[in-house]
Amino acid sequence: MESRRIGHPGREGMRVIGTRGCFLDDVGGPKWTTVNGWERIDLGVVQTDLAAASVAHQGGHGGSHPYLVDEFVRSCYEQRTPAISVWDAVRFLAPGIVAHMSSLRDGEWLEVPDWGDPVP
Repeated sequence: MESRRIGHPGREGMRVIGTRGCFLDDVGGPKWTTVNGWERIDLGVVQTDLAAASVAHQGGHGGSHPYLVDEFVRSCYEQRTPAISVWDAVRFLAPGIVAHMSSLRDGEWLEVPDWGDPVP
């Protein structure tokens, strides 16, 4: 299950909840939670001057846009796959699209496609 909070002044968040644990984008930073407790996790987003300046002005989506743009531009310059790539986006998006298709077919079980790993 995934849920997102919107319409919350000054704060956006998200949770991905599974049977063995869940990811919480919580006040104080992201964390991984299980029945045994929780731990803070590092998503690997690197602070840059561009990103820091925009966060102060609360750019799009709570300041995430400059991080994403900076990482994308750096990955192009460094000729590498970005930390958050189209493959990641598809892996998050595909289950929701397939779930909607399934609901339109009275809950028919449908395969969620896997487009593989990023091409280096």
